[in-house]
Amino acid sequence: MEKSSFFKSVHNPYYIYSANFTDNSAGIKVLHYLCHMLNEIGAEAYLVGCSEESLILRTPLLKGPDVQRHLNTGMQPIVIYPEVVTGNPLNIPHVVRWLLNTAGFLGGEKTFEKSELVYAFAPEYVEEGMGASILSIPIVNTSIFNLSLIHI
Repeated sequence: MEKSSFFKSVHNPYYIYSANFTDNSAGIKVLHYLCHMLNEIGAEAYLVGCSEESLILRTPLLKGPDVQRHLNTGMQPIVIYPEVVTGNPLNIPHVVRWLLNTAGFLGGEKTFEKSELVYAFAPEYVEEGMGASILSIPIVNTSIFNLSLIHI
């Protein structure tokens, strides 16, 4: 990896493959939250596969000029696919597969390419013999949903 420089970004952008945000799917929510969190900590992350940007989250949609800028500057995007996406539809060399459910349960493949880096949202989504690290993020806003208002 190239040495950090104030005058040039050496960090690769993230392309996160997701449908439009909905409160009805925890998987879709965490994909959008991951994009938001990456942008909040200073990474460059975009959503791919959806058509609506959030009004409250930093979840920009990937656009042609972004892709062209990444190509022109030699950046190598990292694509993050949920387990329901089959293959590598964006044909990007650096693939992260995020198991937001058991592989193959809601669609997609049960096994993945050896070149893919695999993470799971929860340990129960990791099949025996599958190497996967755990990457969990909050999906419930505890500033709204908490036990502080309950009086016993």
